[in-house]
Amino acid sequence: MAPLHPRVLKALAGTLGLAAALIGLPALLIWAARWPLPMSLPKLDDLGQLLTDAHIPDQVIINTLAIAGWIIIWRSSYSTSSPRSPT
Repeated sequence: MAPLHPRVLKALAGTLGLAAALIGLPALLIWAARWPLPMSLPKLDDLGQLLTDAHIPDQVIINTLAIAGWIIIWRSSYSTSSPRSPT
């Protein structure tokens, strides 16, 4: 069997890396944070207490990082699927 051309190996590695990122990272976020958005709107008293309290609950930090992760995954998947215009 003839060895694969280096460009083919690079393309294969890039494709596998992209697939791992676009499948593995969402799976990790689903496993770690479940649904990061609240199921109902918080009461104003609870929101005020959260903003003025010196202690931020761990779940708020985890959910904020999960939402940031979802935004990053969305932006990166959008940028890989958008057709590029010739420059």
